[in-house]
Amino acid sequence: MLLEKSHVARQLEGEGNFEVFSQVLAGLDLDLRTELYLHQLADSSAFGMGVWPKPEGKQRAAAAFAQLQGAMETLGVLESEQRAIWRVLAAIYHLGAAGACKAGPVLSDPHLEPR
Repeated sequence: MLLEKSHVARQLEGEGNFEVFSQVLAGLDLDLRTELYLHQLADSSAFGMGVWPKPEGKQRAAAAFAQLQGAMETLGVLESEQRAIWRVLAAIYHLGAAGACKAGPVLSDPHLEPR
């Protein structure tokens, strides 16, 4: 799935978010979730992550994450490279949750004036 800005930053009524976010949250071990500052999201619905109305949903997400990791291993993606991918996904989550957006330079700072 290609990332669409409108789906990464917010969730439309009745529509799911990118499944990989929930899969990462359900499948990562607690130490890595803590390292990525995702450990408090397990019971949250922020940014479309951790939304499992039933326990089976979280189990399916964790199983899908395990399949994703297996596919990465089959393709020769190293564990260090996988960790880099999880870091990028966590950064996308945190930027989206913070409401990050592209903005122009601050014109009051002479070092940031456009050229």
